[in-house]
Amino acid sequence: MTLSIDHETLRSNGRVRNRLIARFDGRDIARDVLNLDSAQARRRFARAVAQRADIASIEVEEALLAIPERQQQQVAAPSANPLGPTDPHRLADAFLDQHTDGNGRRTLRYWREDFYKFSGHQYRSVSESMIRSALTETLHREMRQHAGRGQVDRSGHAFPVTTSLVNNVLQAIRGRIQLPDQPGPPCWLGGDPPVPPECLVATPSGLVDVTSAGSEAVNVLSVTPEFFTTAGVDFAFDPAADCPRWIRFLQQLWPGDPESIELLGEFIGYSLVPDTSQQKILLMVGPKRAGKGTIARVWQQLIGEDNVVGPTLSGLQRNFGQAPLLGKLLAIINDARLSGRSDSTPVTELLLSISGEDRLTIDRKFKSPVTTKLSTRIVVITNEVPNLKDASGALASRLLVLPLTQSFLGHENTHLTDQLLEELPGIFNWALTGLARLRQRGRFQQPESGTPLVGLLGELSSPIDVFLEQECRIGPEYSVGLDQLWQRWFDWCESEGRSHAGTKAILGKQLAAAVPGLRKIRPAGEAGRTRMYVGIELREQRHLGNSYPQCSSPGPRSSR
Repeated sequence: MTLSIDHETLRSNGRVRNRLIARFDGRDIARDVLNLDSAQARRRFARAVAQRADIASIEVEEALLAIPERQQQQVAAPSANPLGPTDPHRLADAFLDQHTDGNGRRTLRYWREDFYKFSGHQYRSVSESMIRSALTETLHREMRQHAGRGQVDRSGHAFPVTTSLVNNVLQAIRGRIQLPDQPGPPCWLGGDPPVPPECLVATPSGLVDVTSAGSEAVNVLSVTPEFFTTAGVDFAFDPAADCPRWIRFLQQLWPGDPESIELLGEFIGYSLVPDTSQQKILLMVGPKRAGKGTIARVWQQLIGEDNVVGPTLSGLQRNFGQAPLLGKLLAIINDARLSGRSDSTPVTELLLSISGEDRLTIDRKFKSPVTTKLSTRIVVITNEVPNLKDASGALASRLLVLPLTQSFLGHENTHLTDQLLEELPGIFNWALTGLARLRQRGRFQQPESGTPLVGLLGELSSPIDVFLEQECRIGPEYSVGLDQLWQRWFDWCESEGRSHAGTKAILGKQLAAAVPGLRKIRPAGEAGRTRMYVGIELREQRHLGNSYPQCSSPGPRSSR
């Protein structure tokens, strides 16, 4: 097998150029035209072609025989890689070879337009700019190595690392490590899963199987990049660790109230894994310096800062407001406050959708929208019960309320958080015990100490329920005139100090949400505009005021 390189002289429009033709066994495999009659350029061409071919010898014209002996040996040597120096796929493989573990398993993944890098026990999001920077450095190194082997551009220098080259290689990398949108993390990448992925918590010392919590021997699997999870704790698992200081702290917050302490442990354990089946939201209400912030800080460090977000109620309804919740285990909403009027309804709907495991289409800045079910558990921390409107009463039924009544204002321990963080492995075990207790029981239990606040929350979020309980009877045999019911509602709102009774249409919407099967009819044969509700009637007449307004919207009361 012989590689021959021939030299031709071209004359066109008064210009003289050289054509080098490389032939392998009589077949043209490469051509190059040089604007200058340069023997050095011919030598580079000969070396570059020879290194890409599996040859036994090379025949060149006389001018090319001046190549030094060392370079002739390089030309005659077979190439280990037939691809060109700037081939995107070859360069993508070279880059990915740097992102493998000791067993050759890839540690870089691409999912939903984001890169994820294995950190030893979990995957962490890496910005594209960081990947570009690392890739550019790799490409420069590759081009220098090729130049050392004689593979250079026409100017005799190493091939340049251009933006186009970086983009092409980056696209090839994406194609090699792309993961499907579903199921998403946590999931096993190939093979039969030894344990369901949603039952594992990644720790630096292993993958802890939460289903074995409470048993004599907790099942711990070896960490592996084949387990794709973005959630994990940053401390080693120690099955013998305990947390006496943490327990004493909680007993100070809820003296004589073990039910509240148990609920907190169950909800923290519930947030360790992507399980939203309970469809509950935790609400912690109490005065300032009551321990709410300390619990939140310890909780965040326990779950891992990368797995927790801190949105605001108002921020959730803004454009891209839900995007930070993607892939997060926990959302802690601190100092939750709303005006209680028009801005609370969208927030209520969103809280119901997230906690109710609804699929949401979430807009992301500069990226494609994602339609998914969020695995984010919501914890609301506030000094006062939030005023969230919900005529159906569904939100109140989703909430678990933990009241804190003691304030340590003026007696704060400024080192308390750091002291509690020393017990994270023990707090982790305590939370696992709470999760095991929750799964054995099958549901959360609302502590009796929070029951009054649950009732208050229901009154604030759905005053129509209170009105129906106090002023109406519900049943298919009952009926009442629309105007008569509206008048009673308006008068009741005034007596309760509610300045926004709304309109007849809004009342009808609230009634439809609160009273299943309620119908609105116009009796046959009756003249005028008499309309009736079927399924409800007023209790005995109450003397709440002098008169009722004969209009569809509230206004100043006329005096008589």
